Amino acid sequence: MEKQLQLFMERAAADVEAELKALLPADDERCGRLIKAINYGVFTGGKRLRPTAFFAVLDALGTERKPYLSFAAAIEMIHSYSLIHDDLPAMDDDDFRRGKPTVHKIFGESTAILAGDGLLTYAFIAMMKNRAMLDANRLMNAMEMVADCAGLGGMVAGQAVDVLANMGNTDLEALLYIHENKTGKLFLASLVSAAILAGADKKTQEALHRYALSAGLAFQIIDDVMDLREANASGGKIRTSDMIKHKMTFPVLLGIAASEQMAQEKVEEAKAAIAFLGERGLILNALADYLVQRKV
Repeated sequence: MEKQLQLFMERAAADVEAELKALLPADDERCGRLIKAINYGVFTGGKRLRPTAFFAVLDALGTERKPYLSFAAAIEMIHSYSLIHDDLPAMDDDDFRRGKPTVHKIFGESTAILAGDGLLTYAFIAMMKNRAMLDANRLMNAMEMVADCAGLGGMVAGQAVDVLANMGNTDLEALLYIHENKTGKLFLASLVSAAILAGADKKTQEALHRYALSAGLAFQIIDDVMDLREANASGGKIRTSDMIKHKMTFPVLLGIAASEQMAQEKVEEAKAAIAFLGERGLILNALADYLVQRKV
């Protein structure tokens, strides 16, 4: 199954990369710097996990992905916007992402803010690209759900609490709230919007909702573990922005072993939620396993 997932992820990434390149402007006479910043922020070698999850749901529900390529690309635009803003000095203050300077380090803070704003707003235009061939009610419901998960019902709320969090005032309940919203809700948007667009019933949507929050949390826990392991392996020479700003993380609060156990439990919860899909859910099961087994 590992090989099948790898091929699936490669195809999903290629499909969404091609769609992003088709949707985003390559240059602009007056706003060239902004357009370059947007493209720099989007095309940085990410694994495109959220569109991959989106396509996995469409495939599981027997729905062709081609009419929804722009919707998947829009979700990746929202993810890219969130990373650009997350890296800003006023937020997590990161100078590097995926081994490259962050957008604000190359183009300046004001352009980075505008690049994020541009991606977020343009994402909703991209979602409507193929509206003439899509069911209008499903499309509106899917867009409403994505907007909620990206905003006060999800990422923005999680980020707001994260900005105020530190090791002195953050317990497990607060940490779960931050990452269920900041990380988990965009996974949720990817999976459940695909189910809505495919015409899935409420039972299926609710199952994917549970899968998404559990899998998204597992992803974040392992991210925290990898950061701490890297810092420990360097003898403390590597310090993440969470360490510098004294932010609480899962391995700092629980320890590495307990955090890894929690991540695995969340993966099992995710897989149990979609057990009724049977063989149709094999890619989603494999994707959940990948989230805790990955090394980068």
